[in-house]
Amino acid sequence: MCSTSVTSKFDHVVRANAYHSLAAAFRQPGEWRGGEPQALEQHFNEFGGELAELSEKVAFAWNQAISEPENCEIAFAKLFLGPFEILAPPYAAIYLDTERRLMGPVSLYAATAYAAAGLDQVGEVREIPDHIIIELEFMYFLSFSASSSEDVDFEIQQGKFWSEHLGKWLPPFAKSIAVAKVHPFYDALAQLLSKFIEYESSLHESVTSE
Repeated sequence: MCSTSVTSKFDHVVRANAYHSLAAAFRQPGEWRGGEPQALEQHFNEFGGELAELSEKVAFAWNQAISEPENCEIAFAKLFLGPFEILAPPYAAIYLDTERRLMGPVSLYAATAYAAAGLDQVGEVREIPDHIIIELEFMYFLSFSASSSEDVDFEIQQGKFWSEHLGKWLPPFAKSIAVAKVHPFYDALAQLLSKFIEYESSLHESVTSE
């Protein structure tokens, strides 16, 4: 990882907002606060291209889901909660730990990364450290901090967390959602997440190669 930033302050803000909107999208439908679909579309429009186009689809499907919350709650449970088979487990350990242990080494890695960034808690969600929402909120924190500080350590921490952890499990997680096909909103969200993964992977690879 290089010791100087190659990402502009504006780009850090754009990426921070994208992470924040993605984290909101993975909240349980009953916890949506209103305005999230419009915010996500606005934030991803800053990227332009396919990310902007996909965000429009997500926002449309999200608004439809808000109007029919029961169907989306059922889909959410099938994907992320159970009680029987969980189609897209929202924990890094399921994808990175060969024994699929929750609160094992993978969770400890995430918790250690948060502590190194000076955080006792990430966001408002009470979950184990490697839950999807908490990890997305962590990247939001790092990106936003990088936008308002001259300290390049925030960007270095982003690259490390992405390359060693988040960037490894998000692709199979997104694929699990896409394959499940439980609801148009989550189908569209999986497409957006997959394209954003490509964007972030390319960005962090370019930073590392400097």
